[in-house]
Amino acid sequence: MNLPSALNCPEQLVYLVPALDELAKLPAEDLGEDVETSTLESALRERVKGMKLREAITCLTEDSRVLKNWLKKAKIEDGWVFWISAYLMRPGPLARNLLFPRRLPSGHQGDLVEMELPAGWTSESILGHLIIRDSKVLCTIIPSNELQNEGKINQNEVRERTQNNSRNPLAHPGKWSRLPVRFGECSGYKYIFAQSEPVSWKALEYVLTVNGGFVYATINHKKGRDFDEGVIEAKFHTLRIISPI
Repeated sequence: MNLPSALNCPEQLVYLVPALDELAKLPAEDLGEDVETSTLESALRERVKGMKLREAITCLTEDSRVLKNWLKKAKIEDGWVFWISAYLMRPGPLARNLLFPRRLPSGHQGDLVEMELPAGWTSESILGHLIIRDSKVLCTIIPSNELQNEGKINQNEVRERTQNNSRNPLAHPGKWSRLPVRFGECSGYKYIFAQSEPVSWKALEYVLTVNGGFVYATINHKKGRDFDEGVIEAKFHTLRIISPI
């Protein structure tokens, strides 16, 4: 096992070592979407504390570059190396989330999301959020309301304009695109993130009006890989919000 704390870590990255040690101790098969990141997030948030957004993006971009060079020179190919590289690969969105952490959107207190499941998928409901999954893909569907949906749409439009106007390719190595969608009586927008370099990555977001209300949904492969969302979208027409009496 290659623990970062036992290696000659660049001074610029010393703040990351405790979090990297935690990752290095995990079995490769556990380095998925559900990894506990509180230590890493705390370290990164302290790193950019007091910075303006542009400063934070520049700082994280440089730290990511130094990290990759260090790991390459150290010839470490453990699973955690690829995980942390993927985590830091989008310094723009990461900096925004660190400086301006978002609360998960929610609808009226007690609202629940219901949907028919694809064959072979499992589900659980946590605080009204419907979480469905198979062995590789995770879909989270969160009750929202009309105002929050409008806010999410506006936020994503700003994200697209920022992305399209950016002259710094390192800040936006991938690209978001938007499609209007309809699944029976369910309709709204689908947002697609696609990246081919430095590693392939795919993520989806949905802002939808459904039977009984509104939802915000995400679909991700546990390792960021490509996946077929059609099996889930085929059930979106059954989405509905159940409000408490």
